[in-house]
Amino acid sequence: MLRALASSPLLAAAPAAAATAARPLAVMLRPFSSEGKEAAGEMVKETAKEFKKDGSVGSQFEADGAIGGKVQEMVDKGALPKAFSKDGKIGQQFTSEGNVGGTVERAAEKEEHMGEKIKRDAERQGAPAQREANERSSVAQPGVDGRNSDV
Repeated sequence: MLRALASSPLLAAAPAAAATAARPLAVMLRPFSSEGKEAAGEMVKETAKEFKKDGSVGSQFEADGAIGGKVQEMVDKGALPKAFSKDGKIGQQFTSEGNVGGTVERAAEKEEHMGEKIKRDAERQGAPAQREANERSSVAQPGVDGRNSDV
């Protein structure tokens, strides 16, 4: 069994995946166009928002969310110790101010800022290219802008 596990393609791919995951997103996006980077930045920003306390994922852990509410209900019924309640030693760790919830909240904020930075950098990168394209398109064309209309 160990031999089968050692020859697993998943295990062989793990070092490459870890190396890729360790590279910052901005470095991985370098070769792409400014429009692609801008879209990626927006995606990172929007995805990060989902994990914040008021996002679709983060809100599930609040006392009135699906997960937090179920845990609170089980505490109220006596199926779980009071430590798991929203004010208990364990439960309060999952709030946005607690260790677990707070860590997720800060990570989401950091990723949201990263998405904004990627987007801003892409806009800056695209600005010179856009100016150049505008300049090329504004070059006089015979008979179009009134100049050289005798052609």
